[in-house]
Amino acid sequence: MLKIFKKNIVKKKETQKLNNYFIIHGFLGFSNEGWLKWLEEYLNSRGQEVYNFDYPTPKNQTFENWSKILKEKLNKINQNSTFICYDIGCVFLVKFCLENNIQIKKVIFVSGYNNVVRDKFFYAINHKMYINNLKEFIKFCPERICIFSINDNIVPFKYLKQFAKTLKAKEVVYSNAGHFTIKDGYQEFYDILEFIDV
Repeated sequence: MLKIFKKNIVKKKETQKLNNYFIIHGFLGFSNEGWLKWLEEYLNSRGQEVYNFDYPTPKNQTFENWSKILKEKLNKINQNSTFICYDIGCVFLVKFCLENNIQIKKVIFVSGYNNVVRDKFFYAINHKMYINNLKEFIKFCPERICIFSINDNIVPFKYLKQFAKTLKAKEVVYSNAGHFTIKDGYQEFYDILEFIDV
């Protein structure tokens, strides 16, 4: 009986899926910018499995093109996966999970928004990511955190607030962080570590 018990323990450990992390940049962004690259390096230094890709933007920025890139690691996405998403990368992830029926562990949205017009160029590039069933994502991710700032100079505060409210997310609101860019002082982002299980 003792030998059988030991074998069962080993089998359980072998089949257990480990935590991993995905970082998704935003509109006009890239994987090596500011605090996104810093976070990737921090997680790597702690021995974590991290995926941080470059998605085409603004040229060829479509939901389909971004999906092709993330689908390359579809077998790695599971209920122990944490996503850290920025800007348009936030609603992209929501749409990706809904369309592919993917359950994840946690998401941290930074400056996330949906259905923002702002100007013709902004809308022309980003509207392909927008969705009308945002709140359905609640069923796909039990822990949702939205970080945003009152003085965001890219996306009006009301849209950031609405995004978080619709998702019934934990709201972390800053008064003077802008859009969390390098110009706003966010080459690093130590505060976000409070919400990451490492």
